[in-house]
Amino acid sequence: MALVLDRRTEVDEDSGLHVLLVGVSHYPHLPETPPPADAGPPDFGLRSLSSPSITAYRLYEWLLERQDFLPVPLATIRLLLSPSQRELDAEPELNTVGAGSATMQDFAQAVSDWRADARAHPDGMTWLYYGGHGLQRNREEAILTLQDFGDGVGGSLSKTVQLRHVINGMAPTADGPQHSVARRQIYFSDACREAPLALRDYERMSTGTVFDVPLGGEDDRAVPVFYATYGGARAWGRRGTVSNFGEALLHALMVAADRETDARWSVRVYDLHEGIAAYLEEHYGHVEGLTQEVVLGGQNTDNLVLHTLDTPPEVGVDIWVDPAGARDVARLQLVNLVDEAGIQHQWGPPLDAQPLHLTLPAGMYRVQADIVPPTDAFHGATTHDYVRPPHRTWTLDLQSP
Repeated sequence: MALVLDRRTEVDEDSGLHVLLVGVSHYPHLPETPPPADAGPPDFGLRSLSSPSITAYRLYEWLLERQDFLPVPLATIRLLLSPSQRELDAEPELNTVGAGSATMQDFAQAVSDWRADARAHPDGMTWLYYGGHGLQRNREEAILTLQDFGDGVGGSLSKTVQLRHVINGMAPTADGPQHSVARRQIYFSDACREAPLALRDYERMSTGTVFDVPLGGEDDRAVPVFYATYGGARAWGRRGTVSNFGEALLHALMVAADRETDARWSVRVYDLHEGIAAYLEEHYGHVEGLTQEVVLGGQNTDNLVLHTLDTPPEVGVDIWVDPAGARDVARLQLVNLVDEAGIQHQWGPPLDAQPLHLTLPAGMYRVQADIVPPTDAFHGATTHDYVRPPHRTWTLDLQSP
């Protein structure tokens, strides 16, 4: 089975969120031996993985935990997993959660059922996450490989699906049930986007399909598509735990928010993209060979809310004081201008560490630097600004003219 959460009878049919999570780690038909440098079909040098299934499962856990803070009530979750033994050792629940397998047949059934639920009403919402091997035949393409990839039945890509095929199949039409499809659809592709050189030696190989894609109709959907990496590049994971992209996504969903009202902080599409990018750069940008840049595609993504926080997110802040000589006589004071609680933090003199690293709740702050005791060599300075994710840096110049 794939349907691990079903609350369709508990939520209004016009406001449900329908989620499909797919994690393909173990590919039973791929060889165990390292691939040759010139590997071609049927496996193109691909080997089993050990992070996509646990990443999909962690997203499942997050959705259950945060369901009260989603834009619409959580109605269904479908979960397809092909876990590696390393993932099963790390998270035994992968065997008991009730997920379906991530074969081509099971994926086709799950995505068709998912689409049927999405057609309940245009005010509904959908999420699709795919983690596993990815291929492409050109830079705009993202091909998803399912569990039975490489089984030798049919063409080499017959157990794969183009993400664009799924997205197009979810479009509204001029009339009929397709016209009522949810207009807010979010897609996450946590996969490599490399093009095997061997593909050049064959006529264009056909991928599999999961449903017929109707033509016609005004496509007014909001469809953000988050790609874990750019065209031609790799996405990375770690053995037995979440992928780099999944780690960044789960982090950004909890911090990459902007203030909608004084009491409400919303994670919107562009906030999430910025938060994922910042996390990947901070944690993996300095690691040779693990560079990964999230790419945002799709259409009509402005102001689309994915998640709401009940408290302001925590933001890393760096405060620099220049020139270096002023640090011996500078006193810093920090005031939260939203709470108006007076001086909340004070440092120095002297200021020993540069920069001064802080973690603050997002909001409006004032930072003031005074010279103690006053001297003609330096002068005080004040700055105030809005602190929001992913990071904020202040530099106070205390050099006298």
